[in-house]
Amino acid sequence: MTNPYENTPHSEILEGIISVRAAVEANSRRIDSVFVDLEKYKKRDRKITAFISFLKSHGIKPELCERGVIDAFVSSSGKDSGNTHGGVAASVGERRYTDIASVLDKTVKEQGFCVYLDGVEDPFNLGYAFRSLYACGASGMILPGNERSGGSGVLARSSAGASEYLTCARFAGSSDKDKRLELISEIKRRGMKLCCCAVSKDSEPIFNYSAGFPTVFFIGGEKRGISPEFVENADRLVHIPYASSEIRFSLPTATVAAIMGAELMRIRGL
Repeated sequence: MTNPYENTPHSEILEGIISVRAAVEANSRRIDSVFVDLEKYKKRDRKITAFISFLKSHGIKPELCERGVIDAFVSSSGKDSGNTHGGVAASVGERRYTDIASVLDKTVKEQGFCVYLDGVEDPFNLGYAFRSLYACGASGMILPGNERSGGSGVLARSSAGASEYLTCARFAGSSDKDKRLELISEIKRRGMKLCCCAVSKDSEPIFNYSAGFPTVFFIGGEKRGISPEFVENADRLVHIPYASSEIRFSLPTATVAAIMGAELMRIRGL
């Protein structure tokens, strides 16, 4: 039996059937080993047996382990195992990202929208945003920087696998003003609209959005917001109107993504 602790360099841990299945189907990562609860297999748990059949159909042979072994494997990532893995965990490689041009070209081809999430640090918040935007038909995502946004396992699980399925690119030049301006030029050269979610005297309610598609939408984190170059060069500024003028707080990024994504899906007639 494979030792779960003999991970290859730069390996990460995914938990649960949904996360691991998404990574396999999307071919978003190298799959090193998949560990499955031996007791559940012996009891012929339907989800587990179906998952094992799925793995074998993709040429992956699962390792059957005692529950405690999987608990310890998940705990080796620095988190309490609890019951979050449901009897399935995997040692995988880092997420494969495409280039920004591919995300933009896909958006143009689909006459849809992609999203740049600026300054979102919480992997749960990011994961929920991924889940909503994927469900609402986003063509892709662009994330600033090269660093990982928290634990991949948390991101994959909180997004219900959407972070593996959705076409995603990293913008390595996000901290460089000149690089941000180059990205703006690249967006506009393709005839795409640049739209920022920002409250200002010039912004319009998202429910009135009429600039059309394809569009890159910029959504900022609650703390840092959107980089000024994107706001200053936006074709449209939109906001989510509140029922009460007394509200002064910002909505969580995941909530903004869900509301905006649902409205754009409605506008596109999907």
